[in-house]
Amino acid sequence: MFTKQEIIDRAAEIRTARGQDSVRADFNMALLVMSSALFYQRLRSGEDYGSHPVHVGLMNTRSNTKKIIGILHDVLEDSDWTKEDLLAVGFAPRIVNAVVAMTHKPDEPYFDAMERCSRNRDGRDKKIEDLDHNGQMRRNEALIGDKDLERQNKYALSHAFLVAVKKKQVAPGSSLPAYILSRPDYKDDARVHALLKKYSSHPGI
Repeated sequence: MFTKQEIIDRAAEIRTARGQDSVRADFNMALLVMSSALFYQRLRSGEDYGSHPVHVGLMNTRSNTKKIIGILHDVLEDSDWTKEDLLAVGFAPRIVNAVVAMTHKPDEPYFDAMERCSRNRDGRDKKIEDLDHNGQMRRNEALIGDKDLERQNKYALSHAFLVAVKKKQVAPGSSLPAYILSRPDYKDDARVHALLKKYSSHPGI
């Protein structure tokens, strides 16, 4: 495992040695940053956390850029890495901006974060894969409590909204509650109303 500063310093050394200021970080650097930043984290199953971002990165894309975004998607939210650090090691602004779009900020209502994420096409596409994989992992767990069910339902509403944006049924940045409440399968569900009230700054109810 390498510290953040060791990775940043080594990246700077490589650029200096090659005489190139524009050397970009790529897939291997993404794996190094992710595995170092999230080294001690574990899935609820007890397995290394790294299998989740790798799955999200490789899922449903041939784009190397989107693979990198998926691999890095939890780094800013779950470690001391920052947007500036990712730029410092050489990741392209497109990659960093997508990772920022996917990052749930402290004290930000969750559904507001999904609306913000929907404005970034790369971040939106990888967030759909992230939510899908999170849902799969939850469904595979033997015991699911009330909090887990709430989280799973929250993911399902977010997934439905982002897919609708991707399909151009809803404009990027639109109100997630407004979209959810426009759907016949959701509008009369008391649990959905409770989630919108809890996780949105503008629940529309």
